[in-house]
Amino acid sequence: MRFVKAFPDPDRPIIRWALWANNLEELTAMGDVNNPLILPENEVPENIYGVCPLKFDNGILVARDEIEMETYQVVFEQKSAILTAAESIQTIGSDKFTYGSNDYPMHQAAQLRYAAVAASPKGIDMMNVKGEIVHIASANLSAFLNAYYDKIIEITNYTIA
Repeated sequence: MRFVKAFPDPDRPIIRWALWANNLEELTAMGDVNNPLILPENEVPENIYGVCPLKFDNGILVARDEIEMETYQVVFEQKSAILTAAESIQTIGSDKFTYGSNDYPMHQAAQLRYAAVAASPKGIDMMNVKGEIVHIASANLSAFLNAYYDKIIEITNYTIA
């Protein structure tokens, strides 16, 4: 069984674990059998909400209290929600939607064009992802925009726990 030693990270609320001994004999020879900062490798706790559930307190490892872990949970979930929203924005910018038999881009310039078209609904020429110009008749513009909006909803349909 291998043993690891805990080291504080002065800039972050994490613990760095380093291999300290390959077996109990090595650990004994080093005189570290009772060192409270050394654990069997398989007993190192998994991070929860991005932090170790243990922390340093006066040079020893202690469990973080419930209030502290709840605080990390809130921060973790906020960051997760922000990352999810950022990923959605990136996906929208590189994705496409289908209307009729054509795929249309969803990059930022296209989004602005679709918004302008929605504000002034009349027949208009649109460029599909192949670079072809396709005329969207005013009678079909609502269905075209609905296909676009449906794709945005599909991409951004995530749940924040």
